[in-house]
Amino acid sequence: MLKAISLVFFNSYIRGQTEYLPYLNAGYIQRLETSPFSLTIVNSLTSEDIHTAISKVRK
Repeated sequence: MLKAISLVFFNSYIRGQTEYLPYLNAGYIQRLETSPFSLTIVNSLTSEDIHTAISKVRK
């Protein structure tokens, strides 16, 4: 599933293929999710938000 979501993300934002955007929403991904990990989609983060998140993961 992660490979599929990654492909959709990169096609949408790197290649500009906007027809894939409907698949990048929490509801769609939750329907696909069958593995034991949780996935959260973030629309935007500030530089400070990114640094805070990274520091929490590294602790």
